[in-house]
Amino acid sequence: MCTKLESGRFKLKWHRHSSFQSVWTTAQLSTERPLSIWAATRLVPRGKLMGPKKGSNAVKERVPVGHYLCTFFGAPTSISLLELTDEKQSGLFSGHNKGAIKCFLDMFFPHPLRFRQVWRLASVMQPLYIWEPIPPAAEYVALGMVATTSDEAPAPSEVRCVPRPWAERLSNEDVVHLWAYAGNDRAPPASFWGAAPDGAADG
Repeated sequence: MCTKLESGRFKLKWHRHSSFQSVWTTAQLSTERPLSIWAATRLVPRGKLMGPKKGSNAVKERVPVGHYLCTFFGAPTSISLLELTDEKQSGLFSGHNKGAIKCFLDMFFPHPLRFRQVWRLASVMQPLYIWEPIPPAAEYVALGMVATTSDEAPAPSEVRCVPRPWAERLSNEDVVHLWAYAGNDRAPPASFWGAAPDGAADG
């Protein structure tokens, strides 16, 4: 789908992400193991320095691929997101136009066409609904799930899909069981799995 060049206009790099918003927790439930679900926020980094300094004039954006699970009630601490930078529009004397980076994101990391509800826990004070993103074409895949506390589907802008050739399926040895719900007459059983060894995983 694309060819790696020595240099180009757009730079892709993994960056540790530290800004998350709580979506749902099991604090209200009687479960053996805690679980919390988080959404990444502040996807447009502002840089540590302000004004005409390095880091505050870059045209960049991070790519959200799903919500994140933690087997504790704190926010994720070791999540990295892919960050895209428009090198041509970054810098003190550039125009900082975001049109090109938006086109690049929509081409290589499009938003899902819609969401399909795959599980619900509606019999508690704060319900939980799990949604699977449906990619806009067969050339893309969704890497994670999205959680809500209402029966209304998430906005497509909540996550992005990735090119199918850039993704690979994990083997059974590479995934870990994070949390399970036994189920009852009002909600089916469910098991949550992830790839992160530290208790946080892409939903």
